[in-house]
Amino acid sequence: MKNINWNKGLKQLKNIKMTDTEKDQIFKSVMNYPLPKQSPIKSNWVTYSQIFAFKKHKMAYYTVIASLIVILSGQGIVYASQDSLPGDILYPVKIKVLEPVRSALTLSTEAKAEYESNLATKRLEEAEKLASNNKLDKDTEKRISELVKNHTSALDNDLSRLNKSSKNKKEKVDDIVTNFQAGMNAHSQVLEEILGSNDYIENESEDDSISKTARDSGNKVRQNYRNDDHDLKKYKFKKESVESIINSTTKDIENIKDNRSKAKQNVIENTHKKLDQAKELLKNADDKNEKSDNENAYNDLLDSESSAKEANIFLNVGLKIEDHRNNNKEHNDDSKSESREVRSFLDNND
Repeated sequence: MKNINWNKGLKQLKNIKMTDTEKDQIFKSVMNYPLPKQSPIKSNWVTYSQIFAFKKHKMAYYTVIASLIVILSGQGIVYASQDSLPGDILYPVKIKVLEPVRSALTLSTEAKAEYESNLATKRLEEAEKLASNNKLDKDTEKRISELVKNHTSALDNDLSRLNKSSKNKKEKVDDIVTNFQAGMNAHSQVLEEILGSNDYIENESEDDSISKTARDSGNKVRQNYRNDDHDLKKYKFKKESVESIINSTTKDIENIKDNRSKAKQNVIENTHKKLDQAKELLKNADDKNEKSDNENAYNDLLDSESSAKEANIFLNVGLKIEDHRNNNKEHNDDSKSESREVRSFLDNND
């Protein structure tokens, strides 16, 4: 088995290369990376100190360039790993090399926070793919949960720096936080639907449950960055945004074809429940806003936004997975039918 996996991995490495655009993007990021500004301590040996500092900085710079050359040359091993899943031979390359390198080359704190949020979501999507193919075992689930916790910790650090950098960044922090919480909650529910809600909820109290880890992560980040900075103009703009998400998701449900399967109907019903929750939170926000309870009004509005986004994500991802399941079922049915025809043909010609 190990030889088969190894040969499969080697074949992948030989056939995949980075595109010219991707190489150019990484090259520009490294070339634009600022060298550290550190003045050497003046002394009687100032000349030697300057030479040493110059060499130290140049060595660091050349180390990055050398790493860049390794990445850009040959078969693009690092890039080849990005579609791998836990258990694949190239997966460690993705999470231990490719993703940390991209994070290091992401210069702004805002972009770093968004990147870590996206990585946490990607871990849940990987779990969904494994679960869809009955390949999500307890050990893998524990490893994915730990990765989600790591991404959440990195995200929290980035948001903390971003929040302190400027008052103008608070609105961006709100967007990143609500997107993160919505993604964690929505994908948790999708994963539960794939695994079977009843059996999965029974095990949800376990620390290594991906669903529990994701929800806890979303709630933790949301609690850490509740926004007490409120004004009427911002409130009105945010309210219009939330109402737009609710209306858009409602229209998406109405546009679904009539021939709904039981599984799709379940997705739609759960989406309606989450939309109802978003509407209730929006009403609470308006009530508090009228009473000049500005801080709580705006935080309820953010919670409403998170629920609305969660409903939208759950609807789209849930329907996509159900379509994938149906396609697999049709393919398996066709394969079984072809097998029966072949056996019948062979039996008739014996």
